[in-house]
Amino acid sequence: MRLAPSEPKNLRILFLILASRRFWDEALITMETYMRLRTDEIDPKEQRWLVLLLIMAAAAGHTESVKKTMEAANLATPMEPLWHAVRAETGENIEPLPAEIRDAVEDIQKQIRNGTAN
Repeated sequence: MRLAPSEPKNLRILFLILASRRFWDEALITMETYMRLRTDEIDPKEQRWLVLLLIMAAAAGHTESVKKTMEAANLATPMEPLWHAVRAETGENIEPLPAEIRDAVEDIQKQIRNGTAN
């Protein structure tokens, strides 16, 4: 980290360490920076663990920070069900959603409220 603090790979490692220790505020800031600096697309495997960690952060009471991080990192579209679930959990009135998205949003909301992530 000291040699290349802006290297996306290093930020990813730091984000994972911070998240594993449940330092959610610092982890979310690091994740946002990581997402802004990377030049490649999110692969499905990476997207799954990002969603998992964002759900865990929201379940730990950091829903507003998760929302801000998702906005800043342009994750609303690639993580649409999570985006709508987080918005709903922050009290936003989400627009009518198609059934397949609504079901996923409701499942994520249950995970956030129960403090679990699948």
